[in-house]
Amino acid sequence: MEGTDTENSIPWDGGGSSSEKKKKGRRKVSEIVYATLPEHAIIEKDEQVVEELQEAYRILQSINSIKHITPFYEEPTQDKFGMSSYFTVIKKPMWLNEVRRKIECGEYEGLHDFVADLHLILYNCYKFWGETHRISFRGYIIEHKIETLLAEIPRSRRLCALC
Repeated sequence: MEGTDTENSIPWDGGGSSSEKKKKGRRKVSEIVYATLPEHAIIEKDEQVVEELQEAYRILQSINSIKHITPFYEEPTQDKFGMSSYFTVIKKPMWLNEVRRKIECGEYEGLHDFVADLHLILYNCYKFWGETHRISFRGYIIEHKIETLLAEIPRSRRLCALC
């Protein structure tokens, strides 16, 4: 999948056409064009919170560029293979599409709330699947990406305790 999620318009690779010839290798972060939050998501929020939420949205779009993380997008269901006991083990489920919905609907009050939900996704993954499961290995990749992106935020703008 390339370009945008047509339903929710989150570009993660700059949105070039498929007919363009692509160079090998990864794009530099400075070359990637990120979407901005919808106006209704930031209405009546102060400037500092808006900046934090834009950073959060950028982080979410970067996470979307990670390959093979499909299990993290949708709400877990008991009818999926190996997940019949999920809701017995996990009391507070969270998934990436819910994080996207919450940020686009303006439900987060800042970066701290957003990061807490990302950490909840990872905590649930590690708790349910264990440290050595292949899905947990994808979680480690997501976790590393989050930590790297949070470290790129200038200290003066990193106000949350988890950052």
